[in-house]
Amino acid sequence: MADQQDFSDSTLLDWHLGYLEGDQADRLQAALRSSPELAARSRALRDLLALLDRSAAPRPPAALADKVLAFIDHQTKILPLAGAETPASMSTGGHTVGSRFSASWRDVLAVAACIALFVAVAVPGYRKAQDASRRYACFGNLKTICTAGLQYAQANNGYLPYANYVPGAAWSPAAAPPGAPVAPNSRHIFRLTRGQYLPTMRVFLCPVSRESRPMPMEIARQSEDFADPANVTYSFLFMNLPSGLRVEETRKRSRGLVLAADHSPLRPAASSSVAGPLADPGGNSPCHEAGAGQNAVYADGGGGFFTDRRIGVDSDDIYGVGSGRGVYLGTEVPVSDTDSFLPP
Repeated sequence: MADQQDFSDSTLLDWHLGYLEGDQADRLQAALRSSPELAARSRALRDLLALLDRSAAPRPPAALADKVLAFIDHQTKILPLAGAETPASMSTGGHTVGSRFSASWRDVLAVAACIALFVAVAVPGYRKAQDASRRYACFGNLKTICTAGLQYAQANNGYLPYANYVPGAAWSPAAAPPGAPVAPNSRHIFRLTRGQYLPTMRVFLCPVSRESRPMPMEIARQSEDFADPANVTYSFLFMNLPSGLRVEETRKRSRGLVLAADHSPLRPAASSSVAGPLADPGGNSPCHEAGAGQNAVYADGGGGFFTDRRIGVDSDDIYGVGSGRGVYLGTEVPVSDTDSFLPP
């Protein structure tokens, strides 16, 4: 039996790409069956290749290679080094170095051209793969949160995490009308911090967000809600209702309601230090690639990355109330039991 150490990552890569044949391929497959460590390395490499497959690399500009070669030819013609009477081209100790110096310039230009070609072709593909990796990690966070919510429901008579009902309360401190009580929507999902439902508070943070910071778990266990907006970068199903929601109530039609998604695009209608209405720009969540789309998880546990925010029941807008509106005062509530409203 071949030891798993006999196979390097490059050999595994050749096998996944179909370049490994014959006895070597047979030995590798036998080692994969007998070595859990090698099988784990193989799965990790397969998952990485799957991410790359999901992101199509852009085509290089037309005739890029011809243009690079023409540039090299042009530059070697205009450089005055070849044959020029310079100290570098003089005889030194019986050796003439001018030709060698001229050739080195051509080599430098060729290397620079190769680097430019690599950057033009590889870097966009790398960025696409990096974006896909971040989307996948973000979706993993949302799945972890929703799975924890379903586990919570199993232990609480089928009810999803629910804090309490505050009549007429604003769901966002940034939009609370004067005198209105404030009951952030995040306080419901925050109840998952009580108990062993979540592995870490970092699952509430999208990997793309640079200004986010996790709330220490020891502080969370003594609190009723996130201490700072930077502690949570996702939006969750509106829950300030007279009674909590049971899981079966959220699974109405098709895949059911959207329980969680990337942060809502709603933002202050005007730059001000005081509370005011929120404006809906009408686009996707701003979290991924300047609004390319959002991750979302449904009540049935499924989900993914969507390029349109109208992914609720009957193509419902998950970030708006009903058919959506331009300005929100912060006290809006869902208009029906199938209205997926995920406030910021």
